[in-house]
Amino acid sequence: MGLWEVYGSLHDFARGYAFDTEKEEYLLHLTTGTHVAQICLFLLAESRHLPARLLQTAPPKKQANEPGDFRVIDLDLSRYDRIAQRFHREQSEGVSFLKSGIETKNAAFNRLIEQIEHVAIHSHSPILLTGPTGAGKSQLARKIYELKQRRGQISGRFVEVNCATLRGDGAMSALFGHRKGAFTGAVSDRKGLLREADGGLLVLDEVGELPLDEQAMLLRAIEEKRFLPVGAYHEVESDCQLICGTNRDLPAAVGGGRFREDLLARINLWSFCLPRLADRREDIEPNIQYELDRIAAGSGRQVRFNREAWCRFLSFATSSEAAWTANFRDLSAAMSRMATFAPAGLSSLLGSSRPLPMARS
Repeated sequence: MGLWEVYGSLHDFARGYAFDTEKEEYLLHLTTGTHVAQICLFLLAESRHLPARLLQTAPPKKQANEPGDFRVIDLDLSRYDRIAQRFHREQSEGVSFLKSGIETKNAAFNRLIEQIEHVAIHSHSPILLTGPTGAGKSQLARKIYELKQRRGQISGRFVEVNCATLRGDGAMSALFGHRKGAFTGAVSDRKGLLREADGGLLVLDEVGELPLDEQAMLLRAIEEKRFLPVGAYHEVESDCQLICGTNRDLPAAVGGGRFREDLLARINLWSFCLPRLADRREDIEPNIQYELDRIAAGSGRQVRFNREAWCRFLSFATSSEAAWTANFRDLSAAMSRMATFAPAGLSSLLGSSRPLPMARS
């Protein structure tokens, strides 16, 4: 019998049995039976369908005349609240880290980041990030790398390349490396991006722009962790996690013969589409504060809005007037321009209790 058949039979038994916990004490012997039965019995006891404590027995130790031993396990889940709270806190911290600490309010985006956090922690398979230009794909990829690095799941480098820049003979060499003398201009060996990312994370931004020959070699490198550098006689190895980003419709590119169907199937195991900024207008306000903090960290001077400028800019930014066609790149550029024109004398007065003007709307 399979897992569901065993669980169903035991569940039906538990529902139909007249347990009397006031007069009787129930023990569930977990050591006997198949692994499937043990798992099912544990789940039914944990959910209290079986109001029993677990009894675990062990045979005598070898070369000992003493009897075997047993212990009773009480599944009072209230005792494990602190453990559950710790797991929940770690997940919340991971989600917040992927969002750069920005308290976003868009429910759909928050659910998306929760899914990405779970996949990033529990899977080493390729991840495909889709969405419009400026939606934050590259920044999210770096955050995924940093999150896995903090958890000790990855030790190699973060390597990123825009595939739109890979053209001609140099594309194969850039990705897979080459041997000295492989072609004119190859004056020394080159490792290539895949080997540089060995043990780490490789980001192929705009993967839809990758030439077809390179796509074929990339597929084999993903599946076998081995590939042949240009001009080499022996294959080399590289085991890195892959994140691909694109703003193109890859299934349409497959239909048009511009992208390999087998490669899409391989990198599309975990696919997440990042929304446009215009679809997350409730998240514009916390992202403005994030940009202010980023500017302050880069320039060494605190820049703030006065009340009137804040109200007017936020009203415009969250309205349909603001198209944000380049998404967060547009928002970042707008904030940088306003910060540049902010009065330097006032904006440098750190710690002032009075709001500091930033720019006129």
